[in-house]
Amino acid sequence: MPSCHRSLVQNTNVKTGKLKKIYSENAWFNHIQFSPVDPDLLMFCHEGPWHKVDRIWTINVNGGYPLLMHKRTMYMEIAGHEFFKNGLSLELILKDIAIFMLSK
Repeated sequence: MPSCHRSLVQNTNVKTGKLKKIYSENAWFNHIQFSPVDPDLLMFCHEGPWHKVDRIWTINVNGGYPLLMHKRTMYMEIAGHEFFKNGLSLELILKDIAIFMLSK
């Protein structure tokens, strides 16, 4: 989805002030969260109309490319309210039929 936003995810060493670029893209990122069990795993969301974006992604902060956590498979499907719980869990909201489900 085209975006006028350029997002940059970076890590700052609080002792030295050194910045480390993790990932950058012409998209609007939000909801950035580190895993409580894996300090190298970072989750972020692409913002925009939920039914038009593949929203939830993870990336290893030590290298690699973002991994899509859920690919939309039906018209108007939206994924949101992401969180870590005993690993990665995300809440999927299927708007058309108003079913809430938790998937791993």
